[in-house]
Amino acid sequence: MDDKPPTGRGEDAGHPVSSLIHRTDLVLAALIIGIAAFLYYATSTFGEVAPLLQQGITPAFFPRVILGFIITLSLFLPFEHIMHARQGKNLDDDRALRIKPITFITALFLMTVLVIMPYLGTIPTMVLSCALFPLLWGERRFGVIALYAIGFPALVSIMFFKILKVIPIPGIIGYIFR
Repeated sequence: MDDKPPTGRGEDAGHPVSSLIHRTDLVLAALIIGIAAFLYYATSTFGEVAPLLQQGITPAFFPRVILGFIITLSLFLPFEHIMHARQGKNLDDDRALRIKPITFITALFLMTVLVIMPYLGTIPTMVLSCALFPLLWGERRFGVIALYAIGFPALVSIMFFKILKVIPIPGIIGYIFR
């Protein structure tokens, strides 16, 4: 009689030993694709912007690009276990562990960022987020954080506000400098 606990491999891990598709990841991929497809459809309900107010791209363009990218990546998810098996790793080993509290703290912080953005404005919120997220996650190289907190928002601002002509949310600080 074998009294060993399950190893996370084989039938009890969401896929048979010889399976091409990981069942757990297939369900997850189907859920992600379903949500993304619904959101993609929701972008078709966005109103048209008057030609006078257009900012270079339609309101649905950027969300559709992101959702298309998410759907494309999700198509590979059920096959990911094959790549990991070739490297001698088992995808299901880490799934037995509980979700770390920092995950929920990060989610709460992200929701806070969404709430404060209309008040602070896009650029100050990006700078604040780029400074505080690394600290939240344990980064202590303050020079690197400062470079990231200034450099990343600057690059995003150039790309979206200058090249793509997207108008940022001004917030309180934006109104002060008008």
